[in-house]
Amino acid sequence: MSGTTYKSPMMFTPLTFQGGAQSAQLPNGQPVQGTQGEYSGHLNYPQQIALGLAIRPTSQWLVSVEGQWINWHNTLNTFNIYGPWQGTNVVPLGLHWHNQFVANFGTQYDINNWLQVRAGYTWSSNPIDNKDAAANTIFPAVVQNTITFGSTQKLGMGWKLTEAYMHAFANTITGPAGTAPFGMETPTSTLAENSFGLQVGYDF
Repeated sequence: MSGTTYKSPMMFTPLTFQGGAQSAQLPNGQPVQGTQGEYSGHLNYPQQIALGLAIRPTSQWLVSVEGQWINWHNTLNTFNIYGPWQGTNVVPLGLHWHNQFVANFGTQYDINNWLQVRAGYTWSSNPIDNKDAAANTIFPAVVQNTITFGSTQKLGMGWKLTEAYMHAFANTITGPAGTAPFGMETPTSTLAENSFGLQVGYDF
């Protein structure tokens, strides 16, 4: 079994916040100051294309492979911050994200008629270069290797219980010395993630 999916870009309402005096830099290097007031940023979600294949080596065993392309460049190449800046109403923050390629591998095995177990692995390219670490200290989406585990128990009378665990291994990017904000000598961003989910379901 194979399939292709396309997800269009998602446009969200602006993120707004009340800020005090601000300092920033325009793309040409000119410093700009902002006064106290409301600031906003437009953080949208990119379009995606995925190709997938699922096979059953046996009636109890399912294996799936999927490749994704995520168009981050059109969404987070530049993050515009609107507000009461002096001399302009917007300061573009150059994040310089690349498009991302993701490979997903998953498997599920039906141990018996009431218990399923599953596992998965994801590799993704890093959309952020080391040279752009300073600009992305608030957007450190740099994890590249993720594993998942889960199981489902059919409890009878339509009820089922599902558990899931996800671990994204730590990854670090380090930018050129002297480019870090907030007084740091060298910009460094590290991200690792853990997630556990528990779901109760009912089949009608």
